This record gives sequence, C-alpha cells and structure tokens, in this order.
Amino acid sequence: MSLAAYISMLRGINVSGQKMIRMQELVAMYKTLGFTNVSTFIQSGNVVFSCAKQDIASLTTMIEEQIHNHFGYSVSVFIRTVPEMAHIITTNPFSKQENETNKNIYITFLQTQPVVEEPRNVKITSQSGEEYIRVDREIFLFCPNGYGRTKLNNNYFERKYKLPVTTRNWNTVKELYKLATLI
Repeated sequence: MSLAAYISMLRGINVSGQKMIRMQELVAMYKTLGFTNVSTFIQSGNVVFSCAKQDIASLTTMIEEQIHNHFGYSVSVFIRTVPEMAHIITTNPFSKQENETNKNIYITFLQTQPVVEEPRNVKITSQSGEEYIRVDREIFLFCPNGYGRTKLNNNYFERKYKLPVTTRNWNTVKELYKLATLI
C-alpha cells in the first residue's frame, strides 16, 4: 500500500469567531481517520497529511463527515495532491507580478470542476485593475488593492460557479506545498 501526501483546506473556520476549531484538536481528528504525518499551517484550517492513495471525492466526504460528527460544524473541505499543487505553483499566470506584489496574488480553489460554460484560460480584468483566470479547479487572482477590498471574493465565485470555494494567499499556497513535499 503506497502512501500519498495531501493538502486539505477547510472553508470558513476560525474566521470572525465562527466555527472555532483548535488546530491541535483538528490534528487529532485527522489522526482518528488513520492519517499520518498530520500537520497544520496557520489557524485557518490548512492541514497536510498522508494516507493510502485514495479518490479525492471519497477523502473529502470522509473528512467533512468527521468534522461534522466531531465538532458539529458543516465545513467544506478542498483537497489537492502534491503534483496538483506543484502544477498550480508552476503555472501561475501572475508569477511575473510575484516579486513586487506577492501579497496581492491569491488562489481560489473550487471543490470540483465547474459545469458553467465559459472560455477557459481567459484573463478577466475589472475596472479596479483586478484580474482573474480560471484554470480547471483553480482561479488565479491578482488583487492590486488587496483581497479585503475585492468583489472577486469567495461569495462572488460561489454564486458564479454554484460550488463551494475557498481562497488562500500565494505565500500560504507555496508553504502548504513545501510542507507536503516534506512528508
């Protein structure tokens, strides 16, 4: 049985006093599922772990159900493999902006492939200079005025794609990948 490393991101925990989960308790809960090498990064529900290679949809359901049973919260979980996260990092269309505006690059993760018909890999620019490009299950965002001011937030993309989404800043994405490669 071969083990694989996974990166999971939970939507909407420990934000504005809502759905509070201590990371130590989250690690323990993941371990009850038989996962190993479990670690968290910052307090917003980023968990890196390893387990026997599994279908992502099955893993997602298993973790969501366990969170609901253990903590009493309905939380959307987004899982990416190490190769998927490497692909996100190497194909970031805003990488040329990375050095000077690293803090203005975000990745919005869609839980599944959207069924909305739209041109693929097309850059959309707003009046405020914000840009986004959806590639498969990720939306690459460039927000020159910061994520806190953008209308291109989780709610916007959830309405557009009719799917749960979660967003992480570029530094977090790179750090999660780095942690997962150490497993």
